Amino acid sequence: MQAGHERAKWIEFADQPFFSLADFIAESKGKTGAELEEIQQRYWPAGTDGNGITRMRLFKDPDGAVGLSLRDTDGVERIRLVVDAEGGAKMIMTARDGSIWQQPAAPAT
Repeated sequence: MQAGHERAKWIEFADQPFFSLADFIAESKGKTGAELEEIQQRYWPAGTDGNGITRMRLFKDPDGAVGLSLRDTDGVERIRLVVDAEGGAKMIMTARDGSIWQQPAAPAT
């Protein structure tokens, strides 16, 4: 992604799609219009991309930060490691119960 001189880059690793592409191709062959849309909705339900769950992401943000995001089998981020553009490091871990551990600790509010 690029906006002016700022760029964001990433590499994602995902679980396999939750359906067979061969089945989709076979079922949709020769279909058009509403019939094809109905088949597509079954394979790619609203709110999903059909490509499986992103489990790991290496990234570089436009602000110069780089990091690693690790997600569980539901796609929920559990560990995030970030080094900001100034060299500051941060690690955030989120447990299944929603509790968060962060270093350095988040400022008190």
